[in-house]
Amino acid sequence: MKKSFYLSLLFFCCLSITTWAQYDVSSWKSRDQWQKVPELLKALNLKPGAKVADVGCHKGYMTMHLAKKVGKTGKVYAVDLDNYKLVALDEEAKKRGFSQIKTIQGKPNDPLLPTATLDAVIMIDTYHEVAKPIKFLKKLKKALKPGGRIVIVETIRTYRKHLSRKEQLEKHNLDIGFVRFDFKKAGLSLGVSAYPFTKYKNKETHWMWYLAGIKPNKGI
Repeated sequence: MKKSFYLSLLFFCCLSITTWAQYDVSSWKSRDQWQKVPELLKALNLKPGAKVADVGCHKGYMTMHLAKKVGKTGKVYAVDLDNYKLVALDEEAKKRGFSQIKTIQGKPNDPLLPTATLDAVIMIDTYHEVAKPIKFLKKLKKALKPGGRIVIVETIRTYRKHLSRKEQLEKHNLDIGFVRFDFKKAGLSLGVSAYPFTKYKNKETHWMWYLAGIKPNKGI
């Protein structure tokens, strides 16, 4: 009984280490091999001088790519719930000379972004954690300029596509159809998408996809 408990604990610890390893700075180069960042930057439609938010930024993998893209005249808002991640991100930004990055410790249902300021927002492997997705999307929409876009990037294992939303969320997965529905409910028009987009960590049955939602030029 005791042996079984310790084996289970060991498995959980190993799983946790594997899950979070993708976010460490040391793993960023290998992540570049499968994340297809240039395609995501194209989906965001960013130009030098643009203002963009990386919501659920963790330690800043995508934030650094965004900062390079928008340049010194642009602005990148890096949002996360955990302060220790933002501290690590600030340190990495300083090492790279990226003064255009501003970190924000957001709230579970409010990223605390400035109103009508952003050209784009990206959320990578984060949206499925949001408890009130429509409310959250409306907060993001409020932060966008007219015509601005939100790009959601999520994962789905091929054998979980048939599951309900609740069942997928329990597995930290989410299929694209649920987000299409959310975008429409939040008053966003559908933009570019890729389904599937890339293999998550090059795993055959673990796909990532992305979908853009666009704020109308008129209205709230």
